[in-house]
Amino acid sequence: MRKYLLIILSSLFLVSCNDEKAFIGDTPDEAIEKLETVFVQNMKDIQLVDINNEQKISIFRATALNENELEYYAAYIEKKGKKWGVLEAFGVGNPTTTSSLSSGGNFLEAGFIRTTNTSSTPQFINGQYIFKLPNNQDSLWVEVLD
Repeated sequence: MRKYLLIILSSLFLVSCNDEKAFIGDTPDEAIEKLETVFVQNMKDIQLVDINNEQKISIFRATALNENELEYYAAYIEKKGKKWGVLEAFGVGNPTTTSSLSSGGNFLEAGFIRTTNTSSTPQFINGQYIFKLPNNQDSLWVEVLD
């Protein structure tokens, strides 16, 4: 019995180590691109903004695995030593005229807002990073949680 418990615990440890390394890269862009291997497919319109020298936010469009519809995602990236790792990534969905839903995790919260912002450069307004969506009158806001 003890032998089987040891095998199960060892397997869980190896799986958790592999998952953690799956989203590590030498640059923030490389770490984000590694999400495509196991989390999403067909990544497009990747935007990256600095929170500070060791933390970044990325938004991008992608298709969830085994799905057909492109939707927006937000990711939190942090530097650990010389490497960058995606600590959190989640789907935000697509903007609609009838809803202003938001999504979030442990590090970020995100949602859509209709704005007059026409800048293609992300803006920091009232504690939120505002990303203008390409070919859309909406923007995606991302807030870093304390």
